Amino acid sequence: MVVQISLEQDPPLVLARFSGAVSGAEFLTYIQQVIHDPRVPGIGGFLADFSGVESLEMTALHLSSAVELAVATRDLWHGFKVALLAPQDYVYGMARMYQAMASGDVWEVEVFRREIEARRWLHPSDREQDQK
Repeated sequence: MVVQISLEQDPPLVLARFSGAVSGAEFLTYIQQVIHDPRVPGIGGFLADFSGVESLEMTALHLSSAVELAVATRDLWHGFKVALLAPQDYVYGMARMYQAMASGDVWEVEVFRREIEARRWLHPSDREQDQK
């Protein structure tokens, strides 16, 4: 698994682009790093781009563990939004399962097939600027 992480400033956003083969254990390690990164909670938005993923070896138990990690630090995440970009069917299904487990408990989670839609959901004011 390769993850390229960037912190965008305008609008504020954490962008993580996943590629290659993603295992559940690697994903959990990454989630732990994000949760404990002091820069992340104040940003308010997270876009996880799985469009470069070639294979996904993740179970419902891995997803449940990721949600448990977030719940344990829920005070840091008030109002946080997570957009999951999953154009491939096999990734989309897993992302929807994570959405069902995590939404509302800690943060808002939505799943998208196109990056522009994910960014617009994370920052609705961007849509208004695009229409001008």
